[in-house]
Amino acid sequence: AAGLVRVSVRSNRVEHSSRDLTFLYQRPVVIASASPSVGVVADALKIFVVGTNFIRSSTCQLSTDDPEVNVHTTYVTWISTFEIVCLLPPAKAMGDFQLRVSSNAQDFSDGALRVIYGNPVEITAVYPHTGPVHGGTEVVIIASMQLDIIHAGGNDWTCLFGDSLVAAKLLNQTA
Repeated sequence: AAGLVRVSVRSNRVEHSSRDLTFLYQRPVVIASASPSVGVVADALKIFVVGTNFIRSSTCQLSTDDPEVNVHTTYVTWISTFEIVCLLPPAKAMGDFQLRVSSNAQDFSDGALRVIYGNPVEITAVYPHTGPVHGGTEVVIIASMQLDIIHAGGNDWTCLFGDSLVAAKLLNQTA
């Protein structure tokens, strides 16, 4: 059962502990969702994680089959037992990672969510180049990006024009 217990050392039923130390049994961390699920290799990544049993000392890890490229959190903000925000440093390599959360930086969640690190989107052209100040102009942006980034983006695409964030639609993808 979850809860705080006293830790002591015994030998032949004689207690040898001189200090009163404790250990906290916790329910396992479960992660349900994470956003965003795509990051750029050269940039830090802030991931909002929703789940259960998060504590103030929770940590996040992005792992692969190669421990040399695993990414560990630099900072976690605890919002509640149901939400944390993980700030991850830039990745050492592109690829698929598994996001896991731990309450003790040793035992990580059984379930993992996919996070992809890739190259930044490269914009090669914008048509038209101008439009009215009140907006409303349909703009085509020609860009190149990795195919797995395209698929991970789903239908949630946006473009930033200065400080204005606008909805976008992926029209065509070619490999």
